[in-house]
Amino acid sequence: MDQSEAEVSFAAGPGLIVSVLQMSEAADKAVPLHVPGVVRFPVSEIGEFDIRNFEWWYAGLAEDRAENSHAERVL
Repeated sequence: MDQSEAEVSFAAGPGLIVSVLQMSEAADKAVPLHVPGVVRFPVSEIGEFDIRNFEWWYAGLAEDRAENSHAERVL
């Protein structure tokens, strides 16, 4: 992994991975890998990256997805 990318791994289905990409500020720049549970974001688009914050935010997606039109379309 080079300095221009951050790789995040977590347990999730492909649909929720796509919703994470769509709900992120870097949605148009984030690149889903062809490996379930792994998403790669360009660091330049999201600034400093803290996996602890991502895990907290990702956990909240399950609660919020019913109110989020992007997630509803994907899931």
